[in-house]
Order: sequence, then C-alpha cells, then structure tokens
Amino acid sequence: MEGLEHPDDLIDDLSRGLDSALAAVKRASGRGWSRNCGPGAKLWRMSLIGFHRFLIGSAIVFCGGFAGWEFRAYSASGATGTLVMGVVFVFLTLGLVYYLWHLQRFLGYEDR
Repeated sequence: MEGLEHPDDLIDDLSRGLDSALAAVKRASGRGWSRNCGPGAKLWRMSLIGFHRFLIGSAIVFCGGFAGWEFRAYSASGATGTLVMGVVFVFLTLGLVYYLWHLQRFLGYEDR
C-alpha cells in the first residue's frame, strides 16, 4: 500500500482518529459530559443524541480497526476474501464518518 510504510502507521492514524471522534462527541453534544452531583454519585449523564454520537464513534473505530486488520491479513496471506472485507469495512467506516459529521441534518435539525 502506498503511503503506509509500516503497520504501526495505521495504528497511529486510528489513534488520532479516535481522539478526533471523542473530541467531536464532546463538542457536538451541546452540554457536553456532565456529572451527577448527588452524594457520592459518580455517574455520567449525557443526552440521547450524545450517546448516539458515542456509539457511532465506537463503530467508526471498530470498522477502521477491522479494515486495518483485514488489510494486514491480506498482506500476509494474499487471500482475496480478506482484501474484499478490508475494502467493505473501509467504505463502512467512511459512511459512518459521513453520518456522524452530518447527524444534525439526518435527524432533521436545521443548521443554526
């Protein structure tokens, strides 16, 4: 693969992507993460949309990681099935990133 000299480069890219996704979740949820101030309570509260964003971010990390795993398996074995699965999961990752980026529009909220 051109531009990816070592498998650790993929891990670094995924790590930076996870950091970006988590920062986007915090920014986009409006109120962000808030702690319940009850006596001794350390539970985290978030809106339903915020939790949805967190789940989408988790799916992005999973799909991207699985695509990387499949590409690495393809480079080791040369099996066509692993290449196909890698490509499919790259497209799933890109679709989920697009969905997360435009979630407000998908949910019917107008831009403000």
